[in-house]
Amino acid sequence: MRRHIRWLLGELQVWEHSGLVDPATAEKIREHYPTPAKVRPWGAIVFSSIGAVIFGLGVILFFAYNWEAMPKFAKLGLVFVALGSAHGSGYRLCKGGRHVELGEALHVLGTILFGAGIWLVAQIYHIDEHYPDAFPVWGGAALIMAWVTPSIAHGIIAAVVFVLWGGFEVFDFHHSAHLSPLLILFGIGPLVWVLRSRVLLITTAIALQVSVVFTVAGIDDDLILPTLLCLAASFAALGHLLRGRTVEPFRPAHLTVLGNVAVWILLYVLTFREAAEELLEPLTFENEPLVVSYFSVITLVAALLWVLVLLPPASLRRRMEHGLRWDHLVVSAVLVILISSWTCLGWATAGDGWAGAVIFNLLFVAGAISLMVHGCKTVHAGYVTVGSLLLASIVLTRYADLFESLLVRSLVFLLMGAGIFSIGIAYSKAKRRQQALSETPP
Repeated sequence: MRRHIRWLLGELQVWEHSGLVDPATAEKIREHYPTPAKVRPWGAIVFSSIGAVIFGLGVILFFAYNWEAMPKFAKLGLVFVALGSAHGSGYRLCKGGRHVELGEALHVLGTILFGAGIWLVAQIYHIDEHYPDAFPVWGGAALIMAWVTPSIAHGIIAAVVFVLWGGFEVFDFHHSAHLSPLLILFGIGPLVWVLRSRVLLITTAIALQVSVVFTVAGIDDDLILPTLLCLAASFAALGHLLRGRTVEPFRPAHLTVLGNVAVWILLYVLTFREAAEELLEPLTFENEPLVVSYFSVITLVAALLWVLVLLPPASLRRRMEHGLRWDHLVVSAVLVILISSWTCLGWATAGDGWAGAVIFNLLFVAGAISLMVHGCKTVHAGYVTVGSLLLASIVLTRYADLFESLLVRSLVFLLMGAGIFSIGIAYSKAKRRQQALSETPP
């Protein structure tokens, strides 16, 4: 929970004792701002986990020194004793509730040793199998521990292992682990809601994107960019749709930030003519059902979510009264242009990529200006700052690669400076109006 709410609840007790507020009013305020949940001691968990892992690696290296000289059953016994000791000790420490952090660290050590034990057993019995098959077993064990314990650390381990599975399948064997993103979405996704973990939410969102990208990379390299864009746009749309439905300690804004960062980076890349020419060519599906299926699903989901963002259940008049977010229109326009260019039209590559580059430059500038305008209307410094930085980045980029005349370059800087200065004045006026309204007695 945020600090100002903790401060308010602390001060409320003082106000009640001093008679500034009556007990009934104080209770109503407490109901509106619930008592913060106990903060997990992340420092103790992190350092205990790191210490346990390093200690375990030391033990492994100690026995590895004489590994070849050890008999087969001694090696196997060592693997199972290490697993049993780590998880058994972790269970005993967690059971009492007094050393939960240390117990969770030992469980993490046991899960890591389980992953190492898979390859050690394969080595002992000379099992020559497809080595990436060990990752879903290891990730599945971590996922089970994440639900049984329950443990945020094991959820993070499971997400990382499933991503590694997809990566090794693609880069070493040119196969796609189609089950990897599904395990992350339906196995770890619900755990995020159960544990209410901000760290696990961000880790799962990033792992899901990377896993899907690995999967489509094993099918067709041309699907990577559409997948990145549509996933990022989907996360941004979900954040907007869930706005106002905050569940501490994470908020929908986290999804919005993750999605918007990726969308703006991709949009910036496409403002360059060479990138637009290379990346906006029509996709060659070659009648492959798998390619068509993946492309159809990811584009349909992104398009549907942004339709819901732009066309909420509220009436059009009410929508216009609250103000239309023009930066939403910019993201939607980017989706429409790219999907139309990738499918069959390919018009954005006309003129050696200049058609697409010009359009995306205009969209980038329009989006940056719309963020600044929205920030002035809502008196939100974050929107104004981000919009100003985006506008400055595109102007400086085009200044470096387009304008050679000193006169033109000076005009560019004058216009940009005047624009940002005007936005600053508008924001200051909006801030003063807001303060005046808040100070006006009812």
